[in-house]
Amino acid sequence: MAIRDILPDNVSGHVMELGCGWGHLIPTLREKYPDKQIKAWERSPIPAIYTQVVYGIEVKRKDFFAADFSNAELVVCYLFPGAMRRFATEIIPELPKGCWVVTHTFSLSGREPVQVIKADDLYKTPVYLYRVQ
Repeated sequence: MAIRDILPDNVSGHVMELGCGWGHLIPTLREKYPDKQIKAWERSPIPAIYTQVVYGIEVKRKDFFAADFSNAELVVCYLFPGAMRRFATEIIPELPKGCWVVTHTFSLSGREPVQVIKADDLYKTPVYLYRVQ
């Protein structure tokens, strides 16, 4: 899994997944960061409820653009291009210096990733790792 391979080793704050969908990344995040709090957001009700029941994690069904990112050390997101643009302009400036950001498929426009890897899938989907400066 490309995301597993690109996740940073040392994370001291909260792990936040924006748009967690059906929660398939939750086990990977728990395995990599067993002692960290994982915060998840998903606005679609059925995937949010499924994720809560199957993975036993609270899923906030709110707009993550209003979330508190002050303790974030890692933000993972797989959002559509419009949301990625908004994420880059509204959330990135709020993130603590040194916070890691992992994006799947879509890059953050105007920002240079620390690392890019390609998934082992039909499309060789890119996964990007950024560090907030």
